[in-house]
Amino acid sequence: MISLRSTKQRRSDKAKAGDWHKGWIDRSGEWRSPAACPGSPAASFRRARGGGEVTSPQTQAARLRFLPVLEGLLVAGAVSLYDLLRVGPSLRYHHAVPVFQFGQDFLHGFLSRPGGLLEHAAAFLAQLDYHAWLGATVLGILAGALFLAAGLYLNQVTGVRVRAVPYALPVLLLVLANRYDAPVFEIGLGLFLALGLACVHLLIAVPWRRTWLRLGTFWLLEAGLFLVAGAAPSLLLALWGGCAELFCRKRLPAALGCWLTMLLLPCWEASFPEFMWKSPLARWGNGWTFYALAALCLALPAVLVSLTRWREMSEVPGGVSPSRRTRPHKEVLPAKSKAVWLRPVSCAVFAITGVALVVFTFDPNQKALVQLDYFARRGNWEQVLAAAARLPQCPAPARLNITRALFHTGRLGNNLFTLPLTESLDLNPEMKESWGMYLPLSEAMLELGQLNLAEHFGHEALELEGRRPAILRQLARIQVLKHRPQAAQMFLNVLRRIPFQGGSPPPGPLRMETDPGLTPDENAERLVPFLVTTDYPASRVTPEVLLQQLLHTNRRNQMAFEYLMAHYLLSRQLEKFSRELTRLDDFGYPAIPRHYEEAILVCRSLDSGPPVDLRGRRISVETTQRFERFRQLLEAQERGTAGIKAKLARDYGDTFWYHYLSGESPGPSGQSSAKSQR
Repeated sequence: MISLRSTKQRRSDKAKAGDWHKGWIDRSGEWRSPAACPGSPAASFRRARGGGEVTSPQTQAARLRFLPVLEGLLVAGAVSLYDLLRVGPSLRYHHAVPVFQFGQDFLHGFLSRPGGLLEHAAAFLAQLDYHAWLGATVLGILAGALFLAAGLYLNQVTGVRVRAVPYALPVLLLVLANRYDAPVFEIGLGLFLALGLACVHLLIAVPWRRTWLRLGTFWLLEAGLFLVAGAAPSLLLALWGGCAELFCRKRLPAALGCWLTMLLLPCWEASFPEFMWKSPLARWGNGWTFYALAALCLALPAVLVSLTRWREMSEVPGGVSPSRRTRPHKEVLPAKSKAVWLRPVSCAVFAITGVALVVFTFDPNQKALVQLDYFARRGNWEQVLAAAARLPQCPAPARLNITRALFHTGRLGNNLFTLPLTESLDLNPEMKESWGMYLPLSEAMLELGQLNLAEHFGHEALELEGRRPAILRQLARIQVLKHRPQAAQMFLNVLRRIPFQGGSPPPGPLRMETDPGLTPDENAERLVPFLVTTDYPASRVTPEVLLQQLLHTNRRNQMAFEYLMAHYLLSRQLEKFSRELTRLDDFGYPAIPRHYEEAILVCRSLDSGPPVDLRGRRISVETTQRFERFRQLLEAQERGTAGIKAKLARDYGDTFWYHYLSGESPGPSGQSSAKSQR
């Protein structure tokens, strides 16, 4: 057995004998660079100049090693700032946070299927979006880790320090974050695990000479990743591991052995009866999101081919591929690159493409919709209307929140037609409208006083969306009003197991054991006199019947009255509208709301219009003069004057007159957005 000292001495002798370009280890155990050899040209040049020690290539590489880390930190900071300032982690949490709870029973549901641990970890990270700065920081760290892992993989496979390509993965995360409903943390974690294990296989197993040993190690990594992360990351690991074998070892059989695991995944799934092949792939997005992911992953072999070809045609300063480390060292004479301009040009193209993808995939209408629901949940009604003004169209949940915002700001009778609405209030939705409307509908019903319907729609939301904090809190509030302290406490117990939600439960249920009649807050106390006390035996009740039932219980329910009048205006039921005008005395309106005045003028202008009793009130002069100008434009339109229709939509699109004649409700821009369904 040769001692360490004899080995050092022998290497020192080889260096003194003229083999200076390989370097050696001296007697103290330190590595000496070729430039430090007494017989090397660099040492002779240093002695002639009287200079100091020449820095070795390894020392230069060590000094430059911090550059990728610095780039990763810059990527993490940029992604965090964009997510915090442009996207909004709090909006992402409000819109599509996965259901998560602390406890073994919740964790056990994820352990029974492949990929469950990844889903559980991603659901926990998504809870951090509750605090915007924390969620943005975690997303930035994930983007920086993906950047470093991609750079390490490409550098080790090709032997070229790749600068532009690793930025594609952080850009992909930002594109997914722009959508608000994409599982950005699950996709990011899956990509990082696949890339990380590919790098582990590349650094540890690829230098081994025996093919069966490398493939055995890779299959063990593949099986572990399949159990932890599911099918999608396993497919990526199989693809990237085979590319590493092909481009590093130049062994096609080993690469085929790695790619063979793609075909073995269905066999592994057979051992999990409850596992479905499409479910883990579907969680990574659908439509263009999934296709973009697939294109990115499949384009990696093409990138490897091009980079390998670039390495062969140009000089690679300081970079040595894993395949070269396993071969005898050969001195390579420096050659001037014939295409030095390609690297900065390619970096610029990648940068411009990435910025364009992030900018143009951001949908401001999607953000406005999420903001509208976010502010409505918190009672910021002015901000709800500001977000609605930026929308060209509104789905059913948004229309419910807009109507509530108009009522709470006192504008339902004056600005009903300034925002895009339909011909009826959406108080009886179809499931095909939108699953996300059940919670807003439950909140609207609770404010109106329909407690049983509020509970019904709340449980529908719980069934369709899961144990989300807002749903649990709404159902607990309903149980308080129904004097069911034990049922309310059950919902609060589940709420405490959700991160960041256990510290602010409704105060009422916590004291209901001593005072069962206690209500949770002042708003609930206000609702008690308006709760319905009668039943209506029907499977589907119209909005008119619901609102009339509320007014029959308490004729001073102002919200039910304004909703009923808005329903009559939207559906053009002028006779019923004129009949309910007498209820204005119950609420002490100082003046007739503008839309009511417009409807009264229409009733008076019709030959067979219903009679109207204003009880001494008068229509404002401004509304009367505006109605006369509107009639003059209608007469000009009948004479065939050009451009009248556009002028009507621009000047009178926010009036009941335009809605009554055209059946359209123009938005803030004056363009018709809600067609009549007659």
